[in-house]
Amino acid sequence: MASDVQDLINNIVRTLLEDGRDEGHFLSRTYDLAQRRGGLFYRALLHVLTHLDFPEKEAHEHWNRITDHMADMSRKLNRPVSFRVALIDYFFTINRKIENPKIIEIELFEAIERLTYIDPLTGLYNRRFLDQVILREISLANRLKSPFSIILFDLDFFKTYNDTFGHIAGDEALRFIANRLKDTLRVEDLAIRYGGEEFLVVLPRTSRSGALVIGERFRKLIACLDPNNPGCHLKSHLTLSGGIATFPQDGHDENQLLLNADRSLYQAKSEGRNTICFCTPDRRQFVRIDFICPIRYQVVEPTFNTVDSADTRNLSMGGLLFAVQQQIPLHAIVEVQVRVPESDHTVSFFGEVVRVENGVVPDGPYLVGLSFLQFEGEGQNFIIEYVKEKLKIE
Repeated sequence: MASDVQDLINNIVRTLLEDGRDEGHFLSRTYDLAQRRGGLFYRALLHVLTHLDFPEKEAHEHWNRITDHMADMSRKLNRPVSFRVALIDYFFTINRKIENPKIIEIELFEAIERLTYIDPLTGLYNRRFLDQVILREISLANRLKSPFSIILFDLDFFKTYNDTFGHIAGDEALRFIANRLKDTLRVEDLAIRYGGEEFLVVLPRTSRSGALVIGERFRKLIACLDPNNPGCHLKSHLTLSGGIATFPQDGHDENQLLLNADRSLYQAKSEGRNTICFCTPDRRQFVRIDFICPIRYQVVEPTFNTVDSADTRNLSMGGLLFAVQQQIPLHAIVEVQVRVPESDHTVSFFGEVVRVENGVVPDGPYLVGLSFLQFEGEGQNFIIEYVKEKLKIE
């Protein structure tokens, strides 16, 4: 291989050594490096991992198939499968490029995994496992251009439950609710004991509205449990609250997603408990400014509609409010083009519809609130500078 490829290989080796067993972080860094170096990176990386040499395009294709195979194996086995196991299985059984892979003692591997990543009380994954999962989902979501969501659940007034019935009864309640949570989720979802009476679920390829459906299903199930029924291991009635955060609109990294899920949970608690909330621009308290100008927009999800015109009302660093004649579905994804007032720049971005009101404006029957998802080119900088200038923010 050429010297520049060899230099890249050396950098990859250092990356692997630094990351160790943290495969979620490794996959996230892999995605970032690949964005800068393209097919050359995948060629070098597979050479390090397998000692096989592929053309750049073929290497990239293999890498995508391996990550898809990892996700598929995890779904079928109903437990996370490591990237290295998926890679060996791919080249040994599917593509048949490796003749003598190292043999992994599965029983020993699973025993170590249980000790490392499983909460002994509930049988759910533990907090330590969360970092790896979220980083992996961020990497996959970036590559597939799809969202994923997390829900943070907290049992309402559980301290009172423990004080009344004792910690043994409290532990039994946590085990029982954890089992109900596993029964509620889909095969591809992951349930984690976040700490104490808090549970967190990771929902791959799930939008905010999809997460709300799943969260509400579990909330209602717990709220309807009757302690007097046989098989219900509760001493008294319990409810729970939940907070949703969705990638990428509620955060581009693990810390921001968890922070916004916690904020959404706090909102649910403040609204009286036994409810599910999600982040909205209003709850993030972005300052809005008047922003009156024509725009052109197109609904791209769930269906591709024709381009139409609208007039804006106000703007914040989190979203845009505009009036339209045609109704737009809640949670639709919209592409917008707007000429920034007092400049020659046209800004393009994608946003999610988070608010639709009818009959509140004279020149358009519908008022639509859009939460920014993704900007094209330098659009975000123009919006930020425009807002800062109008608000005189340093």
